[in-house]
Formats: sequence, C-alpha cells, structure tokens
Amino acid sequence: MPLIPATALDNIDGDITANIVIVNSINAAVPGTYTITYNVSDAAGNQAQELTRTITVTIGKVPHKKGADNALVSLEVYIDYQCPHCLQFQSILNQALEEYQEEVDLYINHFPLGFHSNGWKAAEATECASDQGDGYFWQMNDWLVSRAVDFTVDDIKSFAATLVNFDSQSFNSCLDSGSKSPVIQEHINSGG
Repeated sequence: MPLIPATALDNIDGDITANIVIVNSINAAVPGTYTITYNVSDAAGNQAQELTRTITVTIGKVPHKKGADNALVSLEVYIDYQCPHCLQFQSILNQALEEYQEEVDLYINHFPLGFHSNGWKAAEATECASDQGDGYFWQMNDWLVSRAVDFTVDDIKSFAATLVNFDSQSFNSCLDSGSKSPVIQEHINSGG
C-alpha cells in the first residue's frame, strides 16, 4: 500500500493500484521534508502521469487519548475550554466513549481561541497536569469541561490543589511560567 493512499484505475485493465511504484521513501521517525513520486503503467506499458508529493515529518507531542486500545473509530478533536460549543460537543463525545467503550477512542488537542480570556491558560493547565501523569490531564480536562467556561486561573490552581498525590506547587510553577505554550501552539498548528 502506498505511503499516501493512492489508487490507479485504467479504462481497460481496471484497478491497477497494486502496480504503483513509489520512488523515494519517508522515515517517519526522522523530522524533515521528503519528496516521493508515484509511477504506474498498465498492462500495455502505457505510463500514467507521474505524481509527486512533498511530505513534512515533524515529531511532536501525541494528543491525549482516552478509550479502547484497538478502537474501530478514533475521534480526534480540537478544544477551547472556554468555547461553549466545544464543551457541548465534548459532553457528547464522553457519552459515546461510555456507550461504545470497546469501539471508540478519543484524542484531545488544544485550539484556544484568542478572544477567550482563559482558554490558553486552561489548555496549559491540562498539559502542566499531565506532567504528573496522564490521569491528571483527564481530571483537569473533565473539571474544566464541567465548569462550562466559568473559571479563572486562580480557580484552576484551587482545583489542582485538591488532586490526590499531586504536586500543586510544581503545577503552579509550570502554569505561571508559560512553559507549555509551545505545546499548545504545536496543537494549533497541527489543526489549522
């Protein structure tokens, strides 16, 4: 199967996808820009128009995942914790996760909108919490969703102080430093 899904159909031979030849390769473990070329010909030796694609590989933080390990359906969403529509949608997603536990997984990315006063800090808060374990990411995520856009940075810190076996002093330092801003920006860049 080609690295980028491709098909080739011929008006006489039919589906000749299996004959596609890929020139060059991509190393998904090594960041960089790769150029790959697809060639194919039919049984009579007629060449199709060559197709060239440029692929940029970046290594970034994997979005946070919840749900089945071998899910039939993967849902990847971008969220702003102060967007009421995002929060309504996440509530629906959580219901789907609960109802279809063995069939669905959910990946969360951040996409705070500039006009929401605490959306960026909320996204940073989930990342700072995840430094102490992915379970803390989900606790912070769920709390923010439950607040329905009504929270301040001080509220976030107060909630973090209630988490069991959680270093709230380290969390507060992380949140105040803005050290997770590049992670949030990376999520935005991947979804925009």
